[in-house]
Amino acid sequence: RELRLYGTTRAARRATLAFTLGGRLQLRPVRVGDEVRRGQIVAALDPRPLRNGVSAARAELQGTDARRAQLARELARYRALYSAQAIPKQQLERASNGVDLARAGKQGRRVQLREARRLLRETRLRAPFAGIVTAVHLEPGEYARPGRGVVSLASRREVEIEVEAPERAIAGLRRGQAVRVDLPLMGRRGLSATLRSLGHAARGPGQLFPLLIALEAKERVLPGVTAEVVLRRPSQSALFVPVAAVVDPTGGAPSLFVLRGKRVRRLTVRVGELRGSEVAVEAPPGAAEEERLG
Repeated sequence: RELRLYGTTRAARRATLAFTLGGRLQLRPVRVGDEVRRGQIVAALDPRPLRNGVSAARAELQGTDARRAQLARELARYRALYSAQAIPKQQLERASNGVDLARAGKQGRRVQLREARRLLRETRLRAPFAGIVTAVHLEPGEYARPGRGVVSLASRREVEIEVEAPERAIAGLRRGQAVRVDLPLMGRRGLSATLRSLGHAARGPGQLFPLLIALEAKERVLPGVTAEVVLRRPSQSALFVPVAAVVDPTGGAPSLFVLRGKRVRRLTVRVGELRGSEVAVEAPPGAAEEERLG
């Protein structure tokens, strides 16, 4: 038995890139449809404020280093004086503590310089993977807030399809099973794919479960293409009758007229799969026939 579901192809790997800090967008060299390589710069903020921060942190580190060197020279002199019993021990200890504090201050300035350099690197937005630009959200000159999307990317190597199926249709499906995909508008049929994931929670009152279909990389399918997914399910024995034979098939109590001998009785049924002009029916547990005609 085949189950046909419809959806649209999409990139399995997608990302909307944003800056971690705010600033004026100075550069955005890519446009929609451009292909980018991994690590390529796709946008950049005005770096001047952060360059000044790096310069200030470097100057503070140099000043701290010079101060530490001066205190170290003074400590050497105090040690010589203490050896000659010219100064008390407390004065030598104060000089030694000053050198230790200067050394700790230098480490702190180094950390500040590394952080300033890191923030400067954050002004350049790089592509985390090779792909194609699917959207741009800011133009040069606009202010980019932290976390606001600037450029959207999609990989062209891995393509997937997300479809939704009713509860009764997912019975017997398993993760990793082979799936056939047709692209009717492109005239391509029989593409190889696999069932990557099977949702275990329905979406909304319609009790539809999400299925994720992964196309083989060799198929080379573009995102945004209409796709028809064909799933094979285990066959089950069922009684199919013409849809016209079911009384109130979409209502709360569908039923059939059953002929037994010379009497026609009405039997409440449960409607199942629709196959062309026929529908599967079964009598629910405890269903009773109601006499209609003699």
